Amino acid sequence: MPRESGVERFLVEELKRRGGAAIKLTGVLGIPDRLVLLNGVAAFAELKTPTGRLSAAQRVWSARLARMGFQTWTPRTRDDVRDLMEWIECQSTMTP
Repeated sequence: MPRESGVERFLVEELKRRGGAAIKLTGVLGIPDRLVLLNGVAAFAELKTPTGRLSAAQRVWSARLARMGFQTWTPRTRDDVRDLMEWIECQSTMTP
């Protein structure tokens, strides 16, 4: 089973390799783990293990961010990170 830290490391490395950033967010209960920035697109990532669940505070933040027009992803595997990268490419306003 993938560890959350391994998936998070993969996310950070993928974004760095593509010229983006995965900024660690802390200090606010329930805020997603990372702010994902790439090619003019901003999204949030709450990393979990395949069996991990979002807390009530995390669900509240996800809904709040959605109302503001932001996507919150919950990558659980490297494939989920790849799906996020593909989504960013589709949303991108910039030429890579």
